[in-house]
Amino acid sequence: TVYVYLGATIRGLIQNGSVIKAGDIEKYSKYPAVARLIVEPSAIAEVKAKIRNGGNLYAIAYQKTVEYK
Repeated sequence: TVYVYLGATIRGLIQNGSVIKAGDIEKYSKYPAVARLIVEPSAIAEVKAKIRNGGNLYAIAYQKTVEYK
């Protein structure tokens, strides 16, 4: 199983659109906002819409990834 990261690019950690294998997700667990934005491919459109619309956990997590820079 693979997942896709939908947050902002964080230099030295992860890039927007990165494909992540299921076994590699744990290494992002110390970054909760990053972990929340690692989603299954079938959820990409829904999560992107939620990020755009704001006022939900995905939008808040995205903003935090922007601030990680």
